[in-house]
Amino acid sequence: HKRMEKRKVLVLNVSLFLGAFAVPAFAMVFLLWQNGFYPFGDKTLFIMDMKDQYMEFYAYIRNAFSGDNSLFFSWSRSMGGNFLGLYAYYLASPLSFLVCFFPVERMDAAIVLLTVLKIGFGGLSFAVYGNYLWKRAAAGKPAPPLVVWLFSSCYALISYNLVYSMCLMWLDGVIMLPLVLLGAEKLLDGKKGFHYMLALAAAFVSNYYIGYMAGIFTGFYFFYRLLCGETGKKVRQMLMYVLRFGICTILAMGLSAPLLLPALKDLMQGKLSVESGWQLSFETNFQLSDFFGKLRNGVYDSVTDSGLPAVYCGITALVLAVVFFYLMGVTLREKIGAASLLIMLALSFYYKGFNLVWHGFRPPVWFPYRYAFLFSFMIIYMAFRTACALGTGGTWESLRKNRRAAVRVYAFVAMLFAVNLADLTTNGQAMLTGLDGQFGYAGSEDYNSFISRTKPLADWIKRQDDGLYRVNTTYEYSKNDAMLLGFHGMTHYSSTYNTAVNRLTKSLGVAQSHIWNSGYGSNPLLDSLFAVSYKLSDRPPEPVCYEKTAEGVRGTAAYRNLLALPMVYAAPAATLEPDLEGTNPYDSQNALLNA
Repeated sequence: HKRMEKRKVLVLNVSLFLGAFAVPAFAMVFLLWQNGFYPFGDKTLFIMDMKDQYMEFYAYIRNAFSGDNSLFFSWSRSMGGNFLGLYAYYLASPLSFLVCFFPVERMDAAIVLLTVLKIGFGGLSFAVYGNYLWKRAAAGKPAPPLVVWLFSSCYALISYNLVYSMCLMWLDGVIMLPLVLLGAEKLLDGKKGFHYMLALAAAFVSNYYIGYMAGIFTGFYFFYRLLCGETGKKVRQMLMYVLRFGICTILAMGLSAPLLLPALKDLMQGKLSVESGWQLSFETNFQLSDFFGKLRNGVYDSVTDSGLPAVYCGITALVLAVVFFYLMGVTLREKIGAASLLIMLALSFYYKGFNLVWHGFRPPVWFPYRYAFLFSFMIIYMAFRTACALGTGGTWESLRKNRRAAVRVYAFVAMLFAVNLADLTTNGQAMLTGLDGQFGYAGSEDYNSFISRTKPLADWIKRQDDGLYRVNTTYEYSKNDAMLLGFHGMTHYSSTYNTAVNRLTKSLGVAQSHIWNSGYGSNPLLDSLFAVSYKLSDRPPEPVCYEKTAEGVRGTAAYRNLLALPMVYAAPAATLEPDLEGTNPYDSQNALLNA
């Protein structure tokens, strides 16, 4: 009998969690089908930074396992440099390695798979968290699957996930947040902090940027639950909880330090190399009335700096969050605490000084309010807390004994679930349509054309010459083509840029702007000094020092630079610090050569 009971519980848990993953995942697949994305049409998920950065970084992972690049150092970024910082910011999610099963020609399929999986895992993580809260409120009885699926879908399909779906590395923070908070709940239940410590460390490792935001929110959440949760806790016991929480937080940071410290060093050479200029400013970001408009279905404005927080999480969650404040089964302290957290997040959106704190004291370049998922989570938490209070009391128990009444209640819940899913899917459609209208998802034809023109030439060079050299290009698909195809380039674009390299290339007259640099504008002198042994060009004829070595398709060709010096060479040094700060790039080139 006990064995049958355990088997029944196992089956219920598996079906509960499988459904929590499958419902939002299939909703995302439906949206892809409806909008003509691969594999249902010729549209890819390559848009903005997904096209210009992330897709190429994912491709680099598979190239690193088949070439001489690594996760520590890369010759494919700019003119070579530390890769671990870029890996920590963009690629540290364990799911990233799934791209190794896809050829570079099918990166569109790899990005679709990662997107669907991460949306599904968002629902799964909330289900694990929600089921724990329900069982605690219901004296160990598991939550009804439809109830959990309703709220896990709300969380997985929040506007934030759809609008920022191109920033796949951020979705790991959304996935990890409920698991981190579950660890905090277990701490407050008197359990050891092992779960919390590992979950927080995983959040930091998978993406330290969003992990930082989730960590700050977890601190507020912990004290909210400590002060507003169950009454009767003694001061000494509460202090013990705080001490254990602090120790586990420090240990989590220590566990993630092997990845975070190299990432910090990389940032010190780029974004953190200049003063933040942060100050406690009460200058506002938007009209407060405009923010309330973002609580409606289908409101997309922009992901540029003019955009407002993407906080919509479903009309069902919003209504039940309001009901939360009218429940007799929720204490006044808990209501005040939840309202305080929501107001704190809203004021962080509203005031520029508070907003920058959440972004690591650095103003974000587009994609504003990157912590907006925390506001959505709080709304869904309050709604789920309402469902727990209504669904675990004596009224619910009496319904369970009245079969006819129970059927009516379950039918109502099923209808609510269907309406909620339709609401979320409609909102998701509006988000994807808004992005497509503002920036445009790239078609597969452009990508396939670039691959067919460039990959055979890059592969030919690597087969013919296994030495250490650089390859320059005169055309591009993005600023990270070298990472995409696995050759040693001069062009790079990412948030983990190197200020010194960008300053150098700009002073020498090579194209550089914002946080990207390139090899465009280079000439035979610079190509020779920087070991550019090959060039991929679509604009012949090239100067006579470049010998055509391979013919490509549609006007492309590979050229060998007959004057290229090796990557490292000996020369008498007139000075180790030539003056390259002039306004004339030719003067800077002469200064470099003379030095």
